[in-house]
Amino acid sequence: MSCFHYISSYGCKPDERIVVNANTIEPVFTCCNWAVWSYISTSIIAYQWCQNQRAKERAGMREAMAIMAEKRAKIEAKKAERRRAMEEQQRIEEERRLEEQRKSWRYWASKNLKFW
Repeated sequence: MSCFHYISSYGCKPDERIVVNANTIEPVFTCCNWAVWSYISTSIIAYQWCQNQRAKERAGMREAMAIMAEKRAKIEAKKAERRRAMEEQQRIEEERRLEEQRKSWRYWASKNLKFW
């Protein structure tokens, strides 16, 4: 068997046949191998890069959530401090009002004078 193969296609004249031999087929297979392995390696690299980016994004989101929780805790602490200060102010105001009421003559009269 010879290493020359003739490919004839429909619509071509017999003298316009394409000659294909082993020397012209081998580079085609080599190019196909390179194309396949290039596609596979590019796909793997792109996948790993994407996973790396997602991991960075997740880490950033975790950090943002921790910062937001810390801020929320600070805000709640401020609110609690304001509430305690307001309650203390109200308590002091109530004590002052009661003290003023005790000093007035009506308080003394209501406690000491009973007409009936």
